[in-house]
Amino acid sequence: MDKAGLPRSIPCGSRHHPLRWQTLLYRAGALVVVVFLAYDIFSVVFPASFGGQIVSQHTFKAFADDLAQCNTLHERPVSAHSATRINPRFDARKGKPALIKNATLLNGDGTLTWHADIFMENGVFKSVGSSAADAAAAAKGEVLVWDVQGRFVTPGLVDMHSHAGVNSLPEFWGNEDTNEISDPITSQVRVTDALSPSDPMFQRILSGGVTTSLILPGSANVIGGEAFAIKMAAQDTLEVEDYLVQKGVQEKRQRWLKMACGENPKRVYPGKTNTRLGEGWAFRHRFDQARQLVQRQDDWCAMATAGGYDAVRGSRFPVDLELESVAGVLRGDVQVNNHCYETHDLEARLKLAEEFDFKIGAFHHAQDAYLVPAMLRRAPGNLTIATFANLWGYKKEAFEGSPYAGKLLTDAGIRLTYKSDHPVTNSQHLLYQAQLATHFDLDDALAIQAVTLNPADSLGLGHRIGRVANGYDADLVVWSGWPLELGSHPEQVWIDGATQLDMKPSEALFSGETFSSEEREIASLTLPTCNGNTDNFVVHGISVDMSDDSQAQRGRQAPFSLVVKQGQTACFGTREKCLDYAEQLVNELGVGNVQAIDLGNSGHVIPPIVSTAQFVGLGEIPSEEATLDGSVQAHNSLTASDKLARAHFGLIWGGPHQHRLKTMGVSTLIIPPMSAGGSALGVSAAIDLTAGSLLDKNIQAIPKREVAVHMVIGNEAKTEAGTASTVSGQLSALWSIVVHGNSSSETEDPIWIKVRTGQVPLVVSTGSGDEIAHLIQLARHARSLRLVILGGAEAHLHAAALAELKDRVSVLLFPRCMPSTWRTRRCLPGPPLSRFTGFGKLYRAGVNVALVSDDDGNTGEMYFESAWQRTLYNEAIDRAEAEADAAVKPPPFLSERDAVALVSTKVSSILGLPARNASIANGQSPTVNLFARSPLHLKSRLAARIVNGRLVECSPRIKTSIELRQEEDEAALWS
Repeated sequence: MDKAGLPRSIPCGSRHHPLRWQTLLYRAGALVVVVFLAYDIFSVVFPASFGGQIVSQHTFKAFADDLAQCNTLHERPVSAHSATRINPRFDARKGKPALIKNATLLNGDGTLTWHADIFMENGVFKSVGSSAADAAAAAKGEVLVWDVQGRFVTPGLVDMHSHAGVNSLPEFWGNEDTNEISDPITSQVRVTDALSPSDPMFQRILSGGVTTSLILPGSANVIGGEAFAIKMAAQDTLEVEDYLVQKGVQEKRQRWLKMACGENPKRVYPGKTNTRLGEGWAFRHRFDQARQLVQRQDDWCAMATAGGYDAVRGSRFPVDLELESVAGVLRGDVQVNNHCYETHDLEARLKLAEEFDFKIGAFHHAQDAYLVPAMLRRAPGNLTIATFANLWGYKKEAFEGSPYAGKLLTDAGIRLTYKSDHPVTNSQHLLYQAQLATHFDLDDALAIQAVTLNPADSLGLGHRIGRVANGYDADLVVWSGWPLELGSHPEQVWIDGATQLDMKPSEALFSGETFSSEEREIASLTLPTCNGNTDNFVVHGISVDMSDDSQAQRGRQAPFSLVVKQGQTACFGTREKCLDYAEQLVNELGVGNVQAIDLGNSGHVIPPIVSTAQFVGLGEIPSEEATLDGSVQAHNSLTASDKLARAHFGLIWGGPHQHRLKTMGVSTLIIPPMSAGGSALGVSAAIDLTAGSLLDKNIQAIPKREVAVHMVIGNEAKTEAGTASTVSGQLSALWSIVVHGNSSSETEDPIWIKVRTGQVPLVVSTGSGDEIAHLIQLARHARSLRLVILGGAEAHLHAAALAELKDRVSVLLFPRCMPSTWRTRRCLPGPPLSRFTGFGKLYRAGVNVALVSDDDGNTGEMYFESAWQRTLYNEAIDRAEAEADAAVKPPPFLSERDAVALVSTKVSSILGLPARNASIANGQSPTVNLFARSPLHLKSRLAARIVNGRLVECSPRIKTSIELRQEEDEAALWS
């Protein structure tokens, strides 16, 4: 700057200072503030007269606020979509403009668009389709380009029933805030007052493609409190407001209220709501109170609007925080989400809704909804059923569910959604609910709708989420494969236009096999028609034999035929080879006495599922003691002298659970006695579900009476006193029994001698890596011990040590873990967060591992669980091979045959069960399952069951408990 530009020099004493006017202005402003404050104080202390009344300015301000509140009573939450809307959640620091190229878009309505381009900017989809590239080119600033090479993309998944953040994991007393159990009615409480964004499950849930969750209070209360919808994206601030879907929304927000009916409020509040009668009264009483509040508010607003302040002088707009949310229901601002199962509960709630003139948004769980579609259709509004695909039978009100409910409800025009009820099921695997529903006849498009568009619409958020279209929130998932195929997982997730997984556009996505359109379009297979119950039959179209004798069949040219005569294989070979045997059989017995099955040249011969169990075989409904064998009293201080209970004395046959498991391919369960606590459960037995009863003459109903000694180590086994009161005490007692035993064999239970000598395996239930390490030490010391770890969530931490002992130490692994407890917090989530699952780590290391079910109701899904693990394992090996040194030989891929063995023959081998004759070689009487295609495919269903050479059932379809009860009644009447 030159000298001419400098300010003019003024002597200090000058009376004409050029900045003096600014000083005067500041002083004048300060004076105005002082005068305003003084007037404000004066108006309170010395009120003025208005309209003949002496009132303060604050009173008039309060009146104006109340009047404004009256005006909002008639506003409703905005649900109209605009293609030009702005996403108020957008964070420019995180979400850069992005162009997704070459996508196969499976949209929320189930429509499929090939070679789709998608452009997102400012947190919304700006262009979808052929114009997306042009829109990206016209955008300002850097645009990230993601070429997904034909992979499937969907809208972010929407879970409309979750407790993440209020039932945080691992579970502690200190973070359990799901239910406020001070009273059956707690309509005044809000999830946001307890929601913890620090719940580690948020990241796992997001990694499963879930971008939005409705976080609900629990179902202990008739009215449980207010729910809130959140986005699963991590926020640096950890402020709850930043997680809300409706963050920054200026218009009236959509709200949700949780209610419940049936067993839960009865069980939790035995002194207040002992019966459904009491629940109904508690509900009606609270709604009547809210109705009166609404009337008082409307009356006040009418007087204030018509007569001004004078008309309501001395009163305020009526407010009652306990009733406010229920009043919102009556006004249409708050949507009701009601936990209900049985038909009479659904009807009772609909009648109460009619009595108080409000709409129910959704019934949750609603296992019996498929029985009353007409009643549901009559309900006002577009009522939603938010349910499970196949979670059932755990209590009486869940006992009559049907896995075909999704198909039945959608056929009846009822809106269907699937949800997790996290952590009842893991929200990370929400998509599995939709996948499983397709096995039970639900159309693929409707299955996708049930976890995207439908829950979004049901929640009143369908104008923002659930679709990939212009103006919608940029919530998007790129999948590793066809989303409805087992093992598919997200490779990238966007929420509000921001990427959520640690991957850059330049990084190659998984380069595994792509799917052709023919493979994606899965035709429904026509299953064979036959009557069953015969030991003379012919099977054509067998392409794969995975039975025990399958080694001899490898390399032969398929398809094969099977001819069984009087329960024994007469021929297994090519159709031409077996044709003479089939004709001879028909000539001997007559055409009407020989049944034929054609598997369409893609048939599979498979060994049946074998698994451990918790209650099936000893009871029917876990929460109903009358249906159970009973629980063994806990051993506070276990010694070898304690006589262990034997499960085989309590075994039962038949019932809905066993029927469903047989229909899905299960033949054998290993079940220990049920226990009231403590570390010792007792001695398990094997039950053959295909037997008619204990006295079945053709089938050995109990293949082995003493399978294993079962123990539990960990927090869940602690007792109030004795050595079992601590984990260290439990391990110490086990070590003492296994290594030392009793000084006197006369007082010792003989089963312990068999355990120490390796005649009977010791099965220890634990998930903790530390406890597993102690067990490994025990096995190293007791060299004859056959140890089986059941559960094994953290077993992968000691994969190498377990592999060293694979001849004596095995793992029966629950296939999909969740870090539910402190001692299982290190279980692996699987891709995209970890390359390998826990199973993958164990199998790769060479551990003797098999898969068993952790939920008896879903044991029939074990073929699917093995398929899931196979897909993820082979993908991980493929990635490792691509990255490894060429000189390093990678582990082999997991074949279909080996995957099937994981849930069948390998379980039997680990537990030492007598081998079932699964061979279909000549002269054998096989026990096998027939499938019309690989059982590892979701659309594959059991075509027939062969037991000891007898065709017992063809094309079995799951019957509900109602249907089975009717059959039992008819059989009893006509026997």
